[in-house]
Amino acid sequence: MKELDLLKKDWNKETLPKVSSEAIYKMILKKSSSAVKWIFIISIIEFSLGVISGFIYHPEANSEYKTPWIYGWPTSVFVSCVALVFIYLFYKNHKTISATNSVKGLLESIIKTRKTVKLYVLINLGYMAILTATVLSYALTTPSTVTGKIIFELNNSKDYLIIGLVILLATVFIIGICLLIYFLLYGILMRKLNKNYKELKQLDL
Repeated sequence: MKELDLLKKDWNKETLPKVSSEAIYKMILKKSSSAVKWIFIISIIEFSLGVISGFIYHPEANSEYKTPWIYGWPTSVFVSCVALVFIYLFYKNHKTISATNSVKGLLESIIKTRKTVKLYVLINLGYMAILTATVLSYALTTPSTVTGKIIFELNNSKDYLIIGLVILLATVFIIGICLLIYFLLYGILMRKLNKNYKELKQLDL
């Protein structure tokens, strides 16, 4: 950051503005490439942890309640394919930014990367919301395969309202935690890309 600030000071001087501008561009390019590289690495780690946890623990073998449809193989395969597609897109974005040789190209690459990350986070949050609501619904209203008991019986409209509220609050709470995690994982990197974008807009190469 100190290096970039020094380069910006030189750039503002009348002496050698072209050289200073190019130096600033190279510094921003390096920082942007590093940020996207970490987005790619984090997505791989996230996917790997999901696969490993799926092998270690599966609700069908560890729960006394009927397994909801969302834990089925078709859903698992679909979710894994979506994750792999985004991992590939992050890798492609990193390679594109690393090979960029113009301000316009770098600006376009940063915009594209930001859109990809936002879409990735939105899809994951949507999946987590559906997963949480579905699992809670099954766990609270499905008879136990061991005791045959139901945690929450639905006898009237009031019961439906109460369980709906419980599921809604629990889902909001889980999504809130996920948002915090994604902010720590991707939010900081996205802020760096946004800052780099603003810096690039000031260049004239």
